[in-house]
Amino acid sequence: AVEKIELYGGSEVTLVKIRSPLGSCVEYLGSWGNRDATEWDEVPPQERERLGLKHMVDGEFWMLYSDVLRTFTQLEVVHLDSETARDEPSLRCHAPWTARVYQGHWLRGVTAGGCR
Repeated sequence: AVEKIELYGGSEVTLVKIRSPLGSCVEYLGSWGNRDATEWDEVPPQERERLGLKHMVDGEFWMLYSDVLRTFTQLEVVHLDSETARDEPSLRCHAPWTARVYQGHWLRGVTAGGCR
C-alpha cells in the first residue's frame, strides 16, 4: 500500500507499507518502522486508525516513500495463492493472507516510481 499521511500541523508524508518475505524473523529498524515512536507520534489517532496501524513484530512495516526509492533498486512481487499459503508449512504461523486488486497503469513522471 502507498498512503499519503497527514501529520499534526498539516504537513504530509508518503509512506509505503511493506511485508518482509522473512516474516517476523527480521524487523525493519529504520524511520517509520514499528519501533520508531518518534515519527508515529506525529500522526493523529484518526490517521493511525485509517491505516489499521498495529506495531507488531510480524514482518509488516511502513517506510518513507523516498527511503524506498533510495534503498531498493529492484522490487519483486510474490504471489502465493490461498492454497499454497494454507498448505506450505513455513507459512502456517503467519497472519492470514489477504488479496487486494488495484486497477490502473503506470504514468511516466507521475506514478512510475520516480521515472521521468
